[in-house]
Amino acid sequence: MFNITKDCRFCDTCLTVCPVEAIEKTYPFYRINQDVCIECGSCKEHCSFNAIEFIE
Repeated sequence: MFNITKDCRFCDTCLTVCPVEAIEKTYPFYRINQDVCIECGSCKEHCSFNAIEFIE
C-alpha cells in the first residue's frame, strides 16, 4: 500500500502519472484511494520530494 506523507509539496506530479487516477486532492492533503490503486509505483517513482512511501 502506498501512502503520501507530510513531505508532499502538492506539485501534482503524482496526479498526472497515476494510470488509474487513484490520487485525490483532499484539503489539506493528497490521498491515495486504496480501492482504486493498483500499486504500480508510478507515483513514488516520479515524486521529486520522496513524499510517497510503501507500507506493507
